[in-house]
Amino acid sequence: MKKVVYIILFLFVNLTNVYFSQDKVDVYLDKFKNSKEDTNKINLAIKILDLQLDDDRINNLEILLNAENTAKKVNFKKHIIFNRIANHYLNISKYKKATEYSLRLLKETKILNGNEKYDYEGRASEKLASINSNLGNISLAIKNQTDAINSYKKIKGDTYFYVAYINLANFQMAANNIEKAIYYYEYVERNLIKEENYTYLTYVYNGIASCYDKKGNKLKSIEFYEKSKNAIIKYTPDDLSSLAVSYNNIGENFNDIGNYSAAIYNLSEAISIFKRLNDQLSLKDSYYNISLAYRNLNQYKQSNDFMMAYMELKDSIFDEDTKKTIHDLSIKYESEKKEQENKILAKDNEKKQLSLYFSLAAIILIFIILLIIYRNNRIKARTNILLEKQNKVIEEQKELVEEQHFLLEEKSKEITDSIKYAERIQGAILPPEQKWNYILPNSFILNKPKDILSGDFYWIAETEDRIFVAAADCTGHGVPGALISIVNFNLLNKAVLERGLSSPSEILDAVNVWLTESLNQTTHESSIKDGMDIALISINKKNGQVLYSGANNPLYIFSNNELTEYKADKFPVGAYANEKLNNFSTKEIQTKFGDTIYLFSDGFADQFGGENGKKFKYKQFKESLFQAKDLPIEKQKDFLHKKYREWRGKLEQTDDILIIGIKI
Repeated sequence: MKKVVYIILFLFVNLTNVYFSQDKVDVYLDKFKNSKEDTNKINLAIKILDLQLDDDRINNLEILLNAENTAKKVNFKKHIIFNRIANHYLNISKYKKATEYSLRLLKETKILNGNEKYDYEGRASEKLASINSNLGNISLAIKNQTDAINSYKKIKGDTYFYVAYINLANFQMAANNIEKAIYYYEYVERNLIKEENYTYLTYVYNGIASCYDKKGNKLKSIEFYEKSKNAIIKYTPDDLSSLAVSYNNIGENFNDIGNYSAAIYNLSEAISIFKRLNDQLSLKDSYYNISLAYRNLNQYKQSNDFMMAYMELKDSIFDEDTKKTIHDLSIKYESEKKEQENKILAKDNEKKQLSLYFSLAAIILIFIILLIIYRNNRIKARTNILLEKQNKVIEEQKELVEEQHFLLEEKSKEITDSIKYAERIQGAILPPEQKWNYILPNSFILNKPKDILSGDFYWIAETEDRIFVAAADCTGHGVPGALISIVNFNLLNKAVLERGLSSPSEILDAVNVWLTESLNQTTHESSIKDGMDIALISINKKNGQVLYSGANNPLYIFSNNELTEYKADKFPVGAYANEKLNNFSTKEIQTKFGDTIYLFSDGFADQFGGENGKKFKYKQFKESLFQAKDLPIEKQKDFLHKKYREWRGKLEQTDDILIIGIKI
């Protein structure tokens, strides 16, 4: 369980949206377009941006740039326009442009007077602090934040003053200046309590607790996590998730200092709340922590109970529904294999061997998975019998309990070894590196399964005049995802190599029908919705034209130093939506020499990480691709892999990750 430490708050005056009717926005837009007076046009632009929701940033940017030209022309309210444009670029992570306009704003404040001068000085400095923090320049972020505070100090009653100090403390802690960070946190704490303003107390206490944790002072860390917990109870009692995390943080620290009784109390509170919230991931880690505490107190029965609860959550992938699905799939695979064998008789030898290989590999993989489930059930049955006997004489038979732990570890290793063997079989089904590099020598594949087996897969096929490439993400990951991926891999081969389909939309329409029939899905049945998100392209060998179809997965292409996104159809392959069968669309893309195409699943953008444990998201993913685009294609894979590792840190991998890059 990761510890919740602090939240960095960057607040700007114009970031609060005021909701007005669209009719009023339209009136101002009409006046803006028809206005002949420059100063009136600038005032109208500012009103439009105050009223309009930030869901159309392109239009907003057009209005801002129009207003900027007018403001420069008549020298009127340039600082307000520069501030708005800087915020726009900061919101979309274009840090170079955000820095340029923040510096313009800072220069413009020199001709302002009074509180307005100091207010906009502080805004410009805080934006620069935010930019440098995001770029990893912590020392510059500290300097910028200090400049912002010095400007805000000159404005009496400024509402951002204490938030600015909290940000400065966070930067000092990131720079490992622990004593300075504590000094600023405590300064804010004293003033908030004095003014009876408790809005930011939990952030302050979490920050101080994190500082003492870094110093290794567990007792002081516990003290301030307790204060954070009490602040939540008193001021935000509905925030149950934060309350549970506080209890867990306190329990972990008590475990670290050997106060196991206190650890058990706090972890029990955390478990109770996590159960209410149905937070299975956090609950699993709390089970593990409390099991360790009971074990250190030599209370082996309780330790075993919680360890078994931990293992059951961890092994939940092997529940009854999954077993039934695997059983049904194995029957469908057998039927499909026989049908495939009948069709293979009419094909040439090469296609016979290829199709037979895929079918046999699928059967072997299913056999191994069923064997794993059988052995896992036997292990659990034996473990339950032994635990019942041990409960009666637990204090007299500690050695027997320890032997049972060892047995569980050995059996777990056997299961892992079996799954790794299944991984080798799944790897053999994917296109070999030699074949891929022969067809597309100027490309890369970044493939990182979450578990040993993967629901993501990459696919390539070649005909006389076309090359087909796909990046696919099947339902789930691990064993269920791997099973669905094998079915979809075979169906793509069937569509191209057997049926001779060449249009990506026709290929996906065919696979959609075949997969739905294979899993017995209907428009009135929602019990099995196993499907596939995919980005599929067809490359014309003669003229370089690219045809693209996608199910939920878009396609990016860099051309002339600009990134263009081609959006996918918003429904998956193999699962009916809206009570009807949807047809996929095809988009034509005329490429030229030097363009780069990227196909991917959602795993990279959905990865949690960074300082606050948030998702990477597609905005940062696009920025990463932009940073990598000028590198040699083989170096781009290393760059993206390094970016992923730095972002994830010590957190668990969220999903399977797959990125394909192709240089035209």
